[in-house]
Amino acid sequence: MPDDRAPNGSEGPSLPDKKLDSWKEIAAHLGRDQRTVQRWEKTEGMPVRRHKHPKKSTVYAYASEIDAWFKERQPKDDPAADAAFVLEPEVADTEEETDTEAVVSATQENEKRAAPAPVEPAVAVKDLQGHQRLEANGD
Repeated sequence: MPDDRAPNGSEGPSLPDKKLDSWKEIAAHLGRDQRTVQRWEKTEGMPVRRHKHPKKSTVYAYASEIDAWFKERQPKDDPAADAAFVLEPEVADTEEETDTEAVVSATQENEKRAAPAPVEPAVAVKDLQGHQRLEANGD
């Protein structure tokens, strides 16, 4: 099989980019599911190539092309939208406690409410008819 890469000299084609030889490799490169990247190829123009065979074809892509496509499709910063975002005044201005203080305070309140009443030890006692019942220990 001929080598497409050029020797260390300056003539000939440059070293090829990393080639991803299957949907599985393309999906792993992007950190997505195979069906997701197949959908992106159909609906969003992800640059995938096909090597034709008599019955079917095999897919492949170059990592640099995939990375450039992925970076291009990311949302751009929108200064107008960022400027329109304002914290609600009651959240931004009136909160005097820090988040940590609020959590500690809420935890202490819950502990006070959730504490069970102390239980006095009980003693089994038989009454005059021979029935057993529990009575508080009077010490």
